[in-house]
Amino acid sequence: MGSFFGGFGPLFAQEPVAAAANAQAPVAVVYTPKRQSEFKPAQAERNPFWPIGWKPAKAIANNQAVAPATNIPPSFFKLSSILTGNPAIAVIDNRDYMVGQAFTKDYEGKQVRFVIQAIRDGVVVLSYPGGLVTLRN
Repeated sequence: MGSFFGGFGPLFAQEPVAAAANAQAPVAVVYTPKRQSEFKPAQAERNPFWPIGWKPAKAIANNQAVAPATNIPPSFFKLSSILTGNPAIAVIDNRDYMVGQAFTKDYEGKQVRFVIQAIRDGVVVLSYPGGLVTLRN
């Protein structure tokens, strides 16, 4: 009585209940691929997950990475600018560095590892196995 659908309200309500009672539970089907895919690039191939144009740094043996050098002059580096913000940044040889960053540079045929120790107004201090270099702007 008084249904929105007129006299058809109970008819619509009973059909889905009857259909659900007769339905069986669905059977789960497990999919197994015929062949498992794999990705094994050759040693000489570029890793496809690297950014375009990026190349890994050359590996340097531990005995060559930190060759002690003595009395490296400050003129060996080109200090372009110093930014005294947070973090402080120094531009050395057209590359930007922060305190604690390390880089290697060839000096007299040996790879020398330099570490940025301090960046202050007008002064950058680099350390290497043979001592310290102070660069002034």
